[in-house]
Amino acid sequence: MEIREAVRQAVREGKAMYRSSCLHGEKDRKIFIKTDGKRNELLVCENGKNIRKETMWAPTADDLMANDWEVLRV
Repeated sequence: MEIREAVRQAVREGKAMYRSSCLHGEKDRKIFIKTDGKRNELLVCENGKNIRKETMWAPTADDLMANDWEVLRV
């Protein structure tokens, strides 16, 4: 889905969102973005463990135009 749809659903359901194409990157590293509509939280996980949490995210043009955004189902 497009980012605006993912944000809308993630805020409504209180869940994180991610780009599915980014889940198959380096060494089981996954990045999730959680937002409540006012602030964002970037969670970086490696091998299933949260290794870093940040509050700033600078999306690339590719991120903004992508249609592979998904909302975490957990």
